[in-house]
Amino acid sequence: MTKTLETIVLLPGFLCDERLWAPLVPVFSERYNVRVVDLKHPQNLEAMIEEVGKTADKVFHLVGFSMGGYIAETFATRFPERVLSLSLVAASVGALSEKTRAARLKMVGLLRRGKYNGISEKEMDRYIHPDFLKDPQVVGPIMQMSADFSSEQYINQTLATVDRIDQGAALQELSFPVLIVAAANDRVVPLESLKNRHAQITRSKFQIIDHCGHYVPLEQPAELGKAVLDFVGGQW
Repeated sequence: MTKTLETIVLLPGFLCDERLWAPLVPVFSERYNVRVVDLKHPQNLEAMIEEVGKTADKVFHLVGFSMGGYIAETFATRFPERVLSLSLVAASVGALSEKTRAARLKMVGLLRRGKYNGISEKEMDRYIHPDFLKDPQVVGPIMQMSADFSSEQYINQTLATVDRIDQGAALQELSFPVLIVAAANDRVVPLESLKNRHAQITRSKFQIIDHCGHYVPLEQPAELGKAVLDFVGGQW
């Protein structure tokens, strides 16, 4: 009898789509069914959660990058019976600071009167490790993905996640295993904040990816792939 494969569900981050996970889908597909969820077109948080819930499998492994990590942990706390494991990759924890929240809402106001043109090459040094600034396989997809977002889609994703709830206490009370992945050189999500989240969730595993900025799936796909596969396969 052929064994039914388990499913890994992948959630992209802010201004990202399936291209973020392109280096890893073939790797995960060797052992699992893989689904990348569309977070680009849902118009609010509830629609994003609903999109995750459309996964045909009753239960699955859930992996979220950055903003997708917040969507993943929100889904997991609402529907823990469907989650085999939860992996959070470079995902900020807790509520946004007032400064960050105000900056994001200011950008929403600007985009309601203008057009979003994507992440510029000059902005890239904030997001990725300096050694990848000239790597087209890293820089190219980031710029292309963001440029393909409309102002409306940028605004929708921002407003869907700007009033974040700290999920740490809720996650601590649940039973599925949790993997927290941090990038050593991430200038967007501080390493220390993810260490603190790991300490808060006592059953969690913690992995630091070296030589890596924020965009872990594109900068270090091999290292991330191994970490996730070892974790979901119970080899940690």
